Amino acid sequence: MKKILAFILASAMLLALAACGPSGAQGSQNPSENPGQSGGSTDVVGTYSVVYGTQEISGNVRHSGYITSLNGQEKNTLELKADGTYVYTKLLTSDESLISGSGAAPTAASVPEGGAPHVALLSAAAPAAGADVLFTWEPNNEGDDKGTCTLTFFKDGTYEFTFPEYSVKENGTWTWENWTMTVIKPSGATLAVEMNEDNALYFDYVSDINEALHQNFIAETSAWGVALGPSGSYTPEAGGSGGAQSGLSVAHYFTGKGTRQTAEGLDYEVTLHLFLLSDGTAYIAEANDNNTAVTLGTWSEDGGAVTVTDGTDQAAVEGDGLTWKEIAASKSDAIPADYADADWAALVETAKAPPADGPIVLTYTFTGTYTVDGDTVTLNPAEACTWSEDWGALQNYGFTNVSGNENDRVYPKGPTGESYLPLDHFSGSYLFAFTDPETVTNNFAVKVSVDPASGSFTYIVESAFD
Repeated sequence: MKKILAFILASAMLLALAACGPSGAQGSQNPSENPGQSGGSTDVVGTYSVVYGTQEISGNVRHSGYITSLNGQEKNTLELKADGTYVYTKLLTSDESLISGSGAAPTAASVPEGGAPHVALLSAAAPAAGADVLFTWEPNNEGDDKGTCTLTFFKDGTYEFTFPEYSVKENGTWTWENWTMTVIKPSGATLAVEMNEDNALYFDYVSDINEALHQNFIAETSAWGVALGPSGSYTPEAGGSGGAQSGLSVAHYFTGKGTRQTAEGLDYEVTLHLFLLSDGTAYIAEANDNNTAVTLGTWSEDGGAVTVTDGTDQAAVEGDGLTWKEIAASKSDAIPADYADADWAALVETAKAPPADGPIVLTYTFTGTYTVDGDTVTLNPAEACTWSEDWGALQNYGFTNVSGNENDRVYPKGPTGESYLPLDHFSGSYLFAFTDPETVTNNFAVKVSVDPASGSFTYIVESAFD
């Protein structure tokens, strides 16, 4: 009897399922029967891709002159899921193996939840080489994330915040005056440090690189009391093991402003800093709003005549000035704050480091929902974007590696200082440049025509989305 009842129940369930059709979002919905339906469909669910060659993207992609010279290509991959969501990735690279699929790309989708960048470095005032530690803060929380971040104060008035798991390091400064501690982050923002009833110092440090990286720290009196002294104030040690103690000093300093030109023929403004160091090294830095390009040379003095060279170009000091590669610079005693207490030995060694190498790999991954009408798929405005930029050899020309998500408000920039919101790349067949991130909106949909047979798709129109 039990077997008979079980058979009857099973048969009834099968009949019920047959009457309802397949379960889930696919159901019996057919795009031709339900134009504009929301959700996936067996007719379109799958993964599609399209590749644009160097000549196709030339003139449309960011910094196209650089991209073209490196044979950059763009591969767009669209995954339409049965639950009505999409994952849309734009990969711009000069690595042919990544385009063909034979190589594995470091995608933006690998960025940790919360948008934490996988590799980042932010520095306003890094500790001098060999600077002594004043005291180290303790994480003021329990659980799995205890100790994931570290915070160290150095005797020279600098600090270092690290998130080792993602190779993140951030440097800034701090002050201790009249029993009041203030932390100055790389962005210039200040954090007031509190003192509790037990006289322990504590605060929640949120990284400038990404707000997802933060830690509540505490320093007991046993840590800060002896370190900061009994006066209620602290005077940072000058120079650490760098600065004047490094054996190098600035013999002459020249500065001026001028115009340089990118490989694309675009003009951009730079500030020239030319430091003639005591050992005969010429440290030549050209800075714009986002990057500083450094070259090294030598200088000599013969009978009061000073000459500077980098092995290719040469300039002689005339009166109180010189002209370096068509930029006029005047002698000055006002050394910029960024270089006032510089560890010149460390800066010179950094400038000697071998140039960056490797292909460019730019990845932007968008997620959202889609609707279907026949073979036309409308990708509704992207709800999220994770991204990473590895500029390979172009780092030598002022491009900076950076990654995160659209909430970071960290706008990537090239050597000309132009910036954009990565989410803006959702629009269009190619990666477009947007120079004013404050005025661009992302309130649009993208329509594509999919071809399940070939696994490819074609852009048919970009549409406004109210």
